[in-house]
Amino acid sequence: MLLLKTLKQWFALKAYLNSRTRGKNEMPPADPLPSSLVWMISRLSYGNKASSSRSKERIGKYFCDHFDQTLRLFLVLLSYDWIKIRSVALDGMLLLGNRAAQPETGEDFREKTIEILIEMTRQPDFIVRQTALKSLKPISEVETSTTSIFSTAAELLSDTVVYVAEEARDLLLARGESGVPWFLKALRNGNSDGRMITMRALANLSKENAGFITPKVLNSVSVLIESEDSKTSYLAAVHVLTLINAVQFDTSGVRNILPGRFERALRGFLQQLNNEEAWWRAKVAKNIARFFSYAPVMLHPLIEALSSDKKYIQEGVARTFEAIGEKAQDALVPLKNILKGKHNDMIHFRAAAAYKAVSSHALPEKLIPTVRYSFHDIFFKVQNQNDVPTAVRFSTYQPICGKLIKTGEQYYLGLPHNHGIVSTDKLLDDHAWLDLEGLENQNVEELIDKEVELTGIYRNHTIHVEAIALRGELKPD
Repeated sequence: MLLLKTLKQWFALKAYLNSRTRGKNEMPPADPLPSSLVWMISRLSYGNKASSSRSKERIGKYFCDHFDQTLRLFLVLLSYDWIKIRSVALDGMLLLGNRAAQPETGEDFREKTIEILIEMTRQPDFIVRQTALKSLKPISEVETSTTSIFSTAAELLSDTVVYVAEEARDLLLARGESGVPWFLKALRNGNSDGRMITMRALANLSKENAGFITPKVLNSVSVLIESEDSKTSYLAAVHVLTLINAVQFDTSGVRNILPGRFERALRGFLQQLNNEEAWWRAKVAKNIARFFSYAPVMLHPLIEALSSDKKYIQEGVARTFEAIGEKAQDALVPLKNILKGKHNDMIHFRAAAAYKAVSSHALPEKLIPTVRYSFHDIFFKVQNQNDVPTAVRFSTYQPICGKLIKTGEQYYLGLPHNHGIVSTDKLLDDHAWLDLEGLENQNVEELIDKEVELTGIYRNHTIHVEAIALRGELKPD
């Protein structure tokens, strides 16, 4: 049976190779595969896990026996589009890397293997580049002279494919302190993506061993705060603070220049706030608030940004003031003007939360924002309670809808499938409800378990009801 399966594989492989060399619309590979290699590929049973170790032994032995031709064989195998053939080359790289990392392996074999694998890191196929880096990693852990490996990894930190860049990062991270100079090289010469993955790697190193982070490393990251690329600038600022808190040397020199750098980079930080993803704006706003503690000079530029014509920046700046809190007293009047003006609900709601945080008092009744449009749902997702504003007023023009529920003496508003705004098909779950107050003296018994709409003021998952009626029957003021 095994012989029959092997013959079937061999004929299928030969038919494929013949189609590549005889097809009118396809270019043949640069060199034909040696017959011994064709036979070996046909013997591999890729569907049988039990034979995988034996198959790899055959692959490893073949490439070691034909070591002088290995690079050419890899290139020939990779020129085919059949996965079985390409897999032999990829497995061969990994096996050569492990073989070269063995203590008994000769120096000539190791150096030649490094040369071959570095050549494979230059291939256009990202899987080949990633596999070559994986193959170089065990060698880098035993070889004392690995400058060429580290240099290659530093270059590939800027690879356009994140999987390759992460493989390069992991190779250098595994070397601990000896990998730091190569991360610094990537900070100087890499592209924006390479710099970002490098800064994250250095932050990880600082947690592993703060001694790995030298003043030169801290200064190199600090310089990037003034990068023209806004995301690089923002992440550099974040990681500088992470490193400052981790290192064991005097950081007063860097701390003294941070206020000026943060102020000059603020425009780039604001660009990061101009993002439609609320989770990202929330994250950036909290970090800008961290920068503010080092550079209070940023306060007035932030206040000016409240008048931006970009709604996400306005909302993000309000989030920033909310995170800063009482130290942003000068922002109270601008926030009050936002609440009194005609703005998107999103901006009103976040400005209300910011005003409360900065003033450290409950939001005045006259400043409670009224729901004007259809932005309710963001603030009534049970799974996203951090986005619920401090207070919201629902009017007869935009009442909140749901099912009136009574348990004991307590009334609740059950939120429908889309959080109580339009559809009333079904409840999300047992917890998708809001507490109701102010119904004790109203005749609402006939409304229980029915779809209703109501007006009132929302605070802390509770609505103080001003008016309630069956859905569609609440009359405008």
